[in-house]
Amino acid sequence: MSDSNWSPNPDPQLHRQPKSSLDLQLIVQLLRNPLTSLSLNPATQWLYGVLGIAASIVGFALWTTTSVTSIFALFLNPLAGLGIGRGLGFSIYAGTFVRMIVLALVSQGVLIGSIWIFGNWLSGKKQDWRNLVTYLGGVQWLFGGAFIVAAIIGLLLGQIGFLIASIALVLTIIFIVLTSLECYTFVSTERKSQFLVYSIGVYILIVGILSTGLTRSII
Repeated sequence: MSDSNWSPNPDPQLHRQPKSSLDLQLIVQLLRNPLTSLSLNPATQWLYGVLGIAASIVGFALWTTTSVTSIFALFLNPLAGLGIGRGLGFSIYAGTFVRMIVLALVSQGVLIGSIWIFGNWLSGKKQDWRNLVTYLGGVQWLFGGAFIVAAIIGLLLGQIGFLIASIALVLTIIFIVLTSLECYTFVSTERKSQFLVYSIGVYILIVGILSTGLTRSII
């Protein structure tokens, strides 16, 4: 799949904006085609990767906060669902949001770190942190937006919001895997399989443990 001499596509449209400003046209391209991130230049366009990660973190935190607090509200104050009572206090929402921000931030760090460690170990081509943050972050603009939409819709139509967020979660992993495979070169399909198993397996294991701990702290 990958070429050992692979490098970002020198698309002039992706490199014409000044370093000090964001190109809205490029952001639209990243939203319409997440794999456009592979054409970003890490030396000058790393900020698009950072902001893509930030959008994904904030969107995920908003969605999980609205979902978790809605569930707890039904148990702690069932009358709130009928419009009676005050529901959960602001501190509960704020505390949950902060915890979800931390979880999403750690999750991103674990995912990119896992891909970086196992990719550099099993691949014949090495990548530095800035490259991966640029490519793997740039691919997440669309999914950050999808999480935000899921959070808003979830306030009115919980099941549809959950469905949108679930689709976004699955597609996020798929696009990140596709992008990471383009970043590295593997001498055999066995090494490529090991890379996928180790990086995604470690990510799911660590995030699963952290999620359990944060869920218990909320309860």
